Amino acid sequence: MVQVMQNKAACCITKKSWYTPTRTLLLECNWLSIKQLIFYHTVLQVWKIRTTKLPGFISSKIQLAVTRSSTEGTLRVPPMETGLSGKSFMVRSAVMWNTVPPDIRSIKKFETLKRKLKQWTKVNIEID
Repeated sequence: MVQVMQNKAACCITKKSWYTPTRTLLLECNWLSIKQLIFYHTVLQVWKIRTTKLPGFISSKIQLAVTRSSTEGTLRVPPMETGLSGKSFMVRSAVMWNTVPPDIRSIKKFETLKRKLKQWTKVNIEID
């Protein structure tokens, strides 16, 4: 539903037909789709939590995976006890963070991370 509203806004801005494909509208406006925005902001939030260790109650639950790949900064995905817990921020954020390549996860400057993550998200995360 929110994606439909974004598409309508893009049509108004670009003055394109309502039948113009979403991908075309988003590219012309240089926007991310709603799904891509959720991914982008979730990963940014995890980076902030890992960097500042705040808020403490979330930071304490974000744990690095203890595997050979743990040097790459992958997070342990918490166990899901119910179907509802699979939609929680902790599970979603760990899965999304682990999707991002290690070279982007290891960036130290926030502005650089934002720019590179947005570029990566546009290319690698589907619109819908």
